[in-house]
Amino acid sequence: MKAWDDYDDDLTAWRACYQRRTAEYFARQLERCESEYRLKMLVAEARETLEAWRRQPIPPGQPPEYGSPQWKRWIGESNKDAGELARLFGLTRQRIYQIRKGYRTVT
Repeated sequence: MKAWDDYDDDLTAWRACYQRRTAEYFARQLERCESEYRLKMLVAEARETLEAWRRQPIPPGQPPEYGSPQWKRWIGESNKDAGELARLFGLTRQRIYQIRKGYRTVT
C-alpha cells in the first residue's frame, strides 16, 4: 500500500537522521549492548554520526548561536586569535582554549 510505503520511507529517514543521535541516545544504546558485535556496530554508528555532523556546513557570515555545538565547532575551526575571540564573545582566553581543546580531542 502507498501509505505504508510512505510511512516506511519517513521512518527510514528519521532513523538515518544524525541530529537525533545525541550523547543520551548513544548512552542508552551502550547500556543495551549485549555482544561485542553490537558494540562494534554502535562504534561504527557513532563514527558515522560524527562524520555527518562534520559535513554539515557552518553558516557563512556571522558565527552560529552562542553556546550551540555549531558555535563550539566554529570556535574550534576558527583561525582567529584566542584573545580576539574572547573579546568578541565576552569570554576569557582560557575558556576559548578549553573549547578548542575539547573540540580538537573529539575530531
